[in-house]
Amino acid sequence: MTDTPALPSVPDPTVLRVSFGALPAGGWLVDHDVHVNEDKTGPLPAAEYSVLLMHSTPGKCWSAGELGEMLRDCGFEVSGVQPTAGDRSALIARKP
Repeated sequence: MTDTPALPSVPDPTVLRVSFGALPAGGWLVDHDVHVNEDKTGPLPAAEYSVLLMHSTPGKCWSAGELGEMLRDCGFEVSGVQPTAGDRSALIARKP
């Protein structure tokens, strides 16, 4: 029997930190993706897609609120989440 390494409980925020460093003051970051709501129950197509990904890729399904907290931890000001098309949304953040 082989030991399976434990997955981290939070994603590696390297991409967020590098993005923060690369942007000028006032620069915007937009994460356009399938975001589930805070209780991870919907919208239904997004929740179904997230469950599919959780079974086929390592990692965790993150809500827009959890991703926003990670962005704030890297120094971004989170403006909010705007619904777009196809059960997707844009998480919008700005470097102060």
